[in-house]
Amino acid sequence: MIKIFGYEAKRLLWNKFYILLFAITLFNGWYTLFGEVIMGISNTAPFSPWSFGYYLAQVMPVQLICTLFFVTYIYSAKEKRVQRLTLATSIDTVKYMLIRIAVIGIGYLLLCIGVLVLGFAFYAVVFRLNDFSAFILPALVVMIPPVIFVLGIGLIAGRLHNSLVYGLMAVIFIISSIGLPYTVDLIGGGVFLRYPNTIGALDPAFTLPMSFVLGRIGYAAIGLVLICYCCMADFKRT
Repeated sequence: MIKIFGYEAKRLLWNKFYILLFAITLFNGWYTLFGEVIMGISNTAPFSPWSFGYYLAQVMPVQLICTLFFVTYIYSAKEKRVQRLTLATSIDTVKYMLIRIAVIGIGYLLLCIGVLVLGFAFYAVVFRLNDFSAFILPALVVMIPPVIFVLGIGLIAGRLHNSLVYGLMAVIFIISSIGLPYTVDLIGGGVFLRYPNTIGALDPAFTLPMSFVLGRIGYAAIGLVLICYCCMADFKRT
């Protein structure tokens, strides 16, 4: 198991496209921090949870596309040939799928760590900020639910046809530029950009509308169901 995990991690993470997307994510984050966040978002302080959440949401599309890139890698013709060789060993299909999902999770986690470290370094250098506890909640609501949903729907799409996963990448780019209602805002940028202006106070305390919270819970729940379905489908094939 450990050897297979290490093998899959090396094949998926030590990849030029992943490294390129990692670099694009950090560049996009740097551009957002020094281009928009440094001035504050929606009449909030640049070091407020609102501005930090907006920063995370701006880099989220590339992170989600990177996750879908891993999914296309799993369902490519070359990978399917490799998979047949791997499954010829004693490992079952469910464990193998879980290993690959875990590797994707690690790849996404590394992206998140890079984004967070960049943001914290920005605040530490520019604003002499050393307490980042107020950023925990926006980080959780922005970073976790979308990737669970996208991974789940990406696995379903990949099982049907790999080209559908590329279509999902295009959809993510499109919805990231549309001001969707809070409940269905997958990227989450709208709530940080628009909601502070509706509170009626300058630099208001950080609160999230219930519709947005319910939407995040819904996305996470749907994603978990889809991931479990993929694993159970592999189990039935064994």
